[in-house]
Order: sequence, then structure tokens, then C-alpha cells
Amino acid sequence: MDYYIDGVLVRSVPSPNIIDPENYTNGTGLNKPMHIILDMEHQPWRDVKPNASELADPNKSIFWVDWIRVYKAQ
Repeated sequence: MDYYIDGVLVRSVPSPNIIDPENYTNGTGLNKPMHIILDMEHQPWRDVKPNASELADPNKSIFWVDWIRVYKAQ
């Protein structure tokens, strides 16, 4: 599974153990309809860490999503 932000590859997950560590799909992977959850949680693999003043500024702390592109696995 590859993650892109603004068309730039920011992370690749090479192992099913990372994608589904609790084995909720019984080893079948991403093979059924699912929901997309968008959130603002900080991820340690990203090199973007806002400071307190940036978080307090509504011009910088509102999460805007213009569009999402989803591909169907083949």
C-alpha cells in the first residue's frame, strides 16, 4: 500500500503485518468495501510537526480536503 500527499509518495507499507496487524481480514487483505477515514492525527513518519501557535491559528489548523482519489485493486 502506498500513501501519496499532493502526488508525492510519502510512505510505502510493504507488509500485510503492518496493514492488518490484528488479522481482521483473516489474511485476505483489502478485499471488501471499506470506509475512508480522514483525520489530522500526527504520524511519526511525517517530518511535519506544528508548534503551539500554528495549532492555535484557525488559518493554519483547519483541515481542508479538496478531493480524494481512490483506486480499486486489480
